[in-house]
Amino acid sequence: GSALIWLIMQSRSAARGWSGTVDAAGRAVVTIAPDTEGAFDVSLPAALDRTPYMIWGDAPVWMLVVLVLAGVGAQRWRARRGRFIAHS
Repeated sequence: GSALIWLIMQSRSAARGWSGTVDAAGRAVVTIAPDTEGAFDVSLPAALDRTPYMIWGDAPVWMLVVLVLAGVGAQRWRARRGRFIAHS
């Protein structure tokens, strides 16, 4: 996630504070000081390939939650069923 993003050039705009572009080495390429109007045009690298999170989103986490809840439910159901059969 965030570690990978710093391997490429970044451009940030701020309502308050500094705006600018920083290259992959951490050097400021272009900056605009606070309380200063300005614009700049910088070539940014092409977009990276889609990450697994971009493709799947939160779906794997929700699937895991459903599996865990199903497992807990099945375990509780078996425990109740066992008690019911033992008392019959």
